[in-house]
Amino acid sequence: MTRCSLAVLLLVVSWSCSTPSPAPQAAPDVTVVDGPATIQGALGKRVQVTGKAVNSKLSAAVDTGAMVLFCVELPGWPDTVTGRQVIVTGLLQRTDQYTARTDPATGAISQGTEGPTLVLRSVQYRLR
Repeated sequence: MTRCSLAVLLLVVSWSCSTPSPAPQAAPDVTVVDGPATIQGALGKRVQVTGKAVNSKLSAAVDTGAMVLFCVELPGWPDTVTGRQVIVTGLLQRTDQYTARTDPATGAISQGTEGPTLVLRSVQYRLR
């Protein structure tokens, strides 16, 4: 390989590695949720969320850094996904189904979340 060819190859490779990846595109019928401010208008709709795949006691979850959404139909992420960036699409709901309860007779508090929880149902995901 000539010096000129090598220089051009290195230039192309360095440019392609430094070009930022485009933001993930959502399907036309999907609302992109990128923070707490966009949640209220997206409740009950199919949404797309990008974040870190984490496992919780409740289920697999997506941690965006500003919020955590639980993928309640997935008990946990596969080992190959956990800790990696994912793009998740699903039906966004707010529910108190998983909120800790107090037994009126004994005063015992059950395990659960603190207040309403953001959940995604019918989830599809891919690595980012």
